[in-house]
Parts: sequence; C-alpha cells; structure tokens
Amino acid sequence: MRKGNIFLSVLTICLSILLFLPFPVQAKENTQADLLTDKEDNLSLLVSYGYDNTVKYGRYVNVTGNIQNNGEKEFTGSFECLIPKSKDNALYTEKFTVEAGKSKRVSLIIPIIDDTGYLQVKLLNKKKKEVLEHKFRLTFGNYDKTIYAGVLTDNKEALSYLGSLNLKPFYLTADMITENYRGLDLLDVLIINDFDVSKLSSGQTEAIKEWVYGGGTLVLTAGAYDKEIKAVFGQDFGVTIGSRKEQENISFLTSGNDLKVLKQYILDYQKGRRLFYQELIERNSQKLSDSNTNLLSEAVNLYPEYGLEEWSEEEIAALKTQTVTKQIAGISLDNGINLVRENKSTLMLCSKKRYGKVELIAFDIGLDKKQQTMGLSIIRQIAENISEIKRNQLDNEYYGWYMNDGQISNIASLKYKKVPATYMYIIIILLYLFLSGPLTYLCLRRKKKQGYGLLAVSVLSVIFALIIFITGTGTRITKPYADYLRIKDYTQAGMDRIEVALRMPNNYDYALNLTRRFPLTEISDANPYAHNYGMKQAFVNYNNVKKVIQFDSSGVKLQVTDNTAFSPVYFQGDFKTEEQKGKLLCKLSHTGDGISGTIQNNLDYTISTAILLCDEHLINIGEIKKGETITLKNVSGYYLNSIDDLYDTSLIKDLTGLQEEGKNRNENIRLNLLIRNVIENNYSQGCFTDCLISYKQFNIQNREGEGDEFLSQLASLMQVAGTEIIKIPVAVNKQSEEKEFVCSIDPYIQLEGSSMGTYYTSRYMVNDSMLLSYQFPEKEKIESFTFLKNQNLKGNSKYTQNFNGTVYFLNVDTGKYEEVFTDNYDTEIDASKYLTDNNVLTVRFRQENAIQNYQVVLPHISYWKEAGQSVNNK
Repeated sequence: MRKGNIFLSVLTICLSILLFLPFPVQAKENTQADLLTDKEDNLSLLVSYGYDNTVKYGRYVNVTGNIQNNGEKEFTGSFECLIPKSKDNALYTEKFTVEAGKSKRVSLIIPIIDDTGYLQVKLLNKKKKEVLEHKFRLTFGNYDKTIYAGVLTDNKEALSYLGSLNLKPFYLTADMITENYRGLDLLDVLIINDFDVSKLSSGQTEAIKEWVYGGGTLVLTAGAYDKEIKAVFGQDFGVTIGSRKEQENISFLTSGNDLKVLKQYILDYQKGRRLFYQELIERNSQKLSDSNTNLLSEAVNLYPEYGLEEWSEEEIAALKTQTVTKQIAGISLDNGINLVRENKSTLMLCSKKRYGKVELIAFDIGLDKKQQTMGLSIIRQIAENISEIKRNQLDNEYYGWYMNDGQISNIASLKYKKVPATYMYIIIILLYLFLSGPLTYLCLRRKKKQGYGLLAVSVLSVIFALIIFITGTGTRITKPYADYLRIKDYTQAGMDRIEVALRMPNNYDYALNLTRRFPLTEISDANPYAHNYGMKQAFVNYNNVKKVIQFDSSGVKLQVTDNTAFSPVYFQGDFKTEEQKGKLLCKLSHTGDGISGTIQNNLDYTISTAILLCDEHLINIGEIKKGETITLKNVSGYYLNSIDDLYDTSLIKDLTGLQEEGKNRNENIRLNLLIRNVIENNYSQGCFTDCLISYKQFNIQNREGEGDEFLSQLASLMQVAGTEIIKIPVAVNKQSEEKEFVCSIDPYIQLEGSSMGTYYTSRYMVNDSMLLSYQFPEKEKIESFTFLKNQNLKGNSKYTQNFNGTVYFLNVDTGKYEEVFTDNYDTEIDASKYLTDNNVLTVRFRQENAIQNYQVVLPHISYWKEAGQSVNNK
C-alpha cells in the first residue's frame, strides 16, 4: 500500500512538471486573414501577409495588422510576428498606440527562411499580457516557375488576361505599396498601366526605384497618365513619352514567325511545368507513411498553381494573328533596346537599370477578352525580359537549389574568434588522468603512503583546474563584442550591407538598445530551398525564440535569450550608401589595348588590396595611401574568359597578394573568398560596372551615413571589429577620335527564355554549332566589330577550352552567312551589312567536335560605335 502511494505521488509530480514544460503545438490550417476580436479591450485585428496571402521561401514578406480600437481608452501594446523555424526562432515586434475609436496600421517586413511554413501573430498590451493571437498556415509559390507581377491600375478588368500564362498578377492599390523596398521583394515585376502615380508618396516611389536598382523589373505604359509617369520616373530612368499619339492597328508581333514562336513558347512552358509537377508528386508519394497520411492534401497548400487550367493543343493551334487599334505614343528610354517594332513604330523598349530593368510600352495594354493572341504576346515579352537577378531567383526556387555565397561563415575574422581549442583540453585531461591515477598510485605505493592518495588526487585536481582556467584565458569571452562584415557599394544606387555576429559572456539573456530605427533583420544559415521536395513539418515549436527584434518610434532593441555558449547571433542591415567624403579621382583610358592613366586617392582613408575592374579586365592595384597618386601604363591584367576563371585558386591570390599558406592561411582564405564573391557579383548579373574593389579600415569617428551610425552605436555598447569592402565606380575614357570602344557584345545577347543575356549561360557552346542574335540599343550607330587577341587568351580553368572554330555573321542584304573570323585577331569588320534596321546582329559559331571533355568558351567580340553615345551595360 505504501509503495503504491509512493508510485502515485511520483507520477503526479511528473505530470505536473510536464504541464509546465513548453512543447510543440499543431498550428491551425488557416491561410486567410481572419478578423480577430477581443471583448475585454474592445480591439479587433485584421492580418494580411504577402500578396493575396501568398509568400515564397527565400524572400521577404510584409505582414500587416489593421488594429481597430472600439473601446473608450487609448491602447498601447505591441504587434508581434513569428515565422517559426526548425531552430533559432526570431520574433519581430512593433510597439504602437491607438487612440479610442480609431484604427492603426502596423507592418513588419520579415524574411522567410527554413522549413516550417507557419505564421504566428499576437497583440500584447503594455503589461506583456496576450490580448489576441492567431496562427496561419502559409501558402507558398516557390513550386511553379510563375512570375509574380504586381499590377497598379484603375481598370483591373482590362488587364485580367495577365494571369493566362506564366504571370501571376496581384492587383494592388496605392496603400499596398510599402515605403521599404524589401516589402516589394515578393514581386518579380511591377506593371503600372492606366494609373495615376502621383497618388503614391515620395517614400513609395523611392522604394520602387530602390527595388528596381536591386533587381526588380518595372513595366510602364503610355496612356492617360503620361505626364505623371514622366514626372515620377522620367529623370531617374530616362523615360520619355511623347504628347502626340497616332492611332494604329497593331498585332504586337514583329514578324510572321513570331506567332509560331509564341505558340511554341506556350507549349514548352506548359510541358516543363507538367513534368516538374509529375516529378514532385512521384517523390512525395514515396514519402507517405502512417504518421503523415495527410501529405497529398498538404500538397495543395504547397503547390497551389498546379490546379491552374492549361491551354489545350487545339486552343494553341487556333491562335491567329490579331490586330488591335491602339493610340501609339512616341517613346524613348535611355539605353533602351527595341523589343517590338511594327509599322516603323517602336512599341516596346527595355533597358537595364543597375541590377534591374525598366520596360516601356507605347500604348495602354488593356484588352478585351477576345484579344487573346496579343495578350499572350504581351505576357511573353514581359516575362522573357525580366532582370537576370530575378530570373536566377526563380530558377533557384523552381529547381530546388540555392547558391549560398557563404558570407555568414565569413563574417568573423579568425583573429578575433574566441573558441576553445579543444585539443589542448584533451591533452590536459589525459595528463591529469595519468598523474592522478597510475603515477600517483605507484609513487605512494613505493613510499608506503597509500593513505595520502585522496589528498594527492585533490591537490592535483586543484592544480589542473587552475591550469585549465589559465589555458582558456585567451579564448574565453569576458566582454561582449561584435564581428561584422560590411560591403559598401558606391556605384549607382549601391547599398551599404552590414552583417553582424554578436557574442556575449552570458548568452542567456542580454539586450542592446539602439537609438535609431535601423532596418535590421535576422540572418540564418538555414537553406530556404533545402526542403523543396519534402513536406513541411506538421508540428511547430513557437516557444523556441532565441532573438527578438523590437521596433518603436525611437529606435530598435535587439534581445537574445538562451543562446548556446560560444555561438554568435546574427543580424543584418541594408542601408542606403551616402555621398562619399572626398573622391577617387581617375583619369583612365581604354580602347582595346591595356588600361592607362592615373588614380588619385582623395578619400580620407587608405585603401588596401585594391583591384581595378575595367571592361572585364582585373588589375592588381594593391595599396593606395590617402593623397597618393598611382600611374598605369598599358596594363591589361587578367581578362575573364568566363565566370569559371574566378574559381582558379591562383587568380584571386595573385590579384590580392594574400597567399593561402603559413600562419595566416585561414584568414587569407576568408579574405580571398570575400573578394571573389564581390567580383563575381559584379559580372553575374550582366552589369559589368567599371569599379575599384578594396578593403578599408573602419574609423568610429567617421559618420558618413546610417551604416556608420549603426556601427558607432554598437561600438558604444561593446567591442567592435570587422572587415569592410568598398566598391567605388571609376570613370574610364573609351573614345578614340570620333569613335568609342565597347569591350563586349555579351550584354545584348538574346537567348530563348533568357533575353539580354546571362554571364553564366551565354559564354559556352552547347553543341558543335550555335546560333545567337544580339539586340543593340536602337540609337547606337555601330561602325565595326573586332576580335581582340588580349581578350581571347587561354583561360586558367581546368574545365574549359578556348574556341578554335569559325564565326559567321548573317548578311542582312543577301540573307546568307559570311565567314568573318577564324584566327584573324585585331582586325575590324565593317558592321553595315550585318545589322538590321532594328540593330540586330545574328552570329553563328561553329567548331567541329566542340563538346568533348571541356566546355568551349565562346570568343569575345568587341565593337566600335560613333562617339558620344551612352552604353547600356554601365
């Protein structure tokens, strides 16, 4: 009886403990933004997230709460959002006050990373008591190669056709555009048609511009609000829309073959989409188990686009050329490439703007439902000409792989990392066990003083504890400190990105109060695409919060709770790059030979490990002290044949001078990797910016902008050490008499499904014969083409080989291909008979047995044009 009572008592205690332990809970399967109400405080909350409550892994999402105070008193509290991950949850909060009888709109922009797929939203009062709480099951759009297009229009019905193929339109209102460019990250394209952009605030239009510079594609159309379009975007993007309009019948097809190409485009898209989903279903079917029987129903949430109706082969075959009467305006776009021209009228232009693009259409694109062919043609042109950065992002999301640049592991310099050297402790412990065990026993036995054994072991324990303490002094975190990595881009609309790793002596609970509302978010090493083919977790732990980012009107508070010892906590901030203090005065010239001229450092700091990027040449500059001037004389440096050359380990070491051997091996490997990533980013988006990349020392006294202020505030709270890389544009004169040199035709390459080129795919032959076309800016007057020897040297990559075949240009007068190159380097080829009226060059590359064990790199072609014309790839 007594044993039974003891057993019941123990069982009761265990159950009581379990009741107070946090445990994973199953989230509600709601995807809609329900209206939540609280009777005690007379509050209501309506939550919306993303666009039409759809999100994507690897992107930012704007979570908005509309709070209505129906009570008689003012309410002060906080709006909290948590998107739980499998580890290290981050909670985002915004403090607010809403007056009695009024409403308040609160927004938080949050990155979606990792694999759980839920959103928790809470309202707390000022005493931290929960007032309202709701959990949403997120709907994801990663699993279809659909382009997300925001649409600003006052005539939604006329643009309903936009959702009939590979665009997914989200019809927006002015108040849905945030004043933070990250709030637009979910969109690939923003279409503005028949909409008064003067309704947008200056903050909203600046956010749109920053979003474009960062990789978004903006589609503008002529119509009723041309003056407003020019007033808002004309100066920054070089948009001109004429006041005079001509009524014309157009088909938006540039030739008879375009209808055939359009039909094949639809078939290819639907076939690829169908095969992809079939593979997903087969993979997921293999994952079915007794514990996860609801897998197929979850697939609807994960792959909502799969249920969309497709075009049948009969419907596609029935598509006919249609003419539509439209009011056509005269349009121009700085460095614009003519995409569609009909009846001698320019109907659509496209131009790169830093990493993004602007597309300009000469008419209102509203159509009625019967004008299907023209609608599909408009969709195709918009989709095929989105920016490279968004195209790469869509490929990552669609195919389930993710290119991680490895920056998170390279934030902290190895000079400052304080992590215990484990091998030393193992040696000390083994030595202690040997001395306190066999050796002590033998010594005491020989002297017949075994009774002192306990005393000897105790003394040795104290001595070795002291040794361990002294040994760990150099690695022990005794004061809080922050490592940071900063990449500051001074080129057009460049950003100042700062990534920070915080370490504290006591990782259990600490907070940093910053007195300015810095745009900070978490960083995680979680891979947003790692679980592409698997199903999301059914149970989620909402209590596993490691860090809190709390915003209010006066600043931002970073709070860390219960973090693992020696483990850093990561945050990042993206700031606008301010105007430089001082200048890097460059008087450089390049017309096909080496680069010559001077670089004078008028900045207020010394730059080190500097590398000049000019027309795809990489030149080791080294250190330029403050006030120093260096001279270059016909220097060619290293010319990149392809992106693979950057992965040749000797190239980066030669450029930086940082050797990866000896005492500083690991630190130099880290620094070389960072430089390589910055160089690759300069090329990979098809935007070959002439610039200088360099390391610099951070001076706490310099406060040039928001990024400097952020680091200064951190430095006032803890020790700060880090690595800074700057990217400064350089001016290069490329004129010779009345001609201007352009180093490469690559930015103008036209690839099916990848217009205007990509540095990764357009540089290689895929078979023995390859046909490519190049669309140059409409107003450029090209005089000649040339194959320069110094731009076609043997590369260092083990996996590529140089082109050694024949190049043919299409003669537009005869319609025949003419041989223009075998090995006749440095000769000029007259351009007049090879360019169409639309400035298109068609090239055939042929090499027998081209594809063997190596990728064949296409030859680099340069050209000369009339001087005084801007170049699109700058």
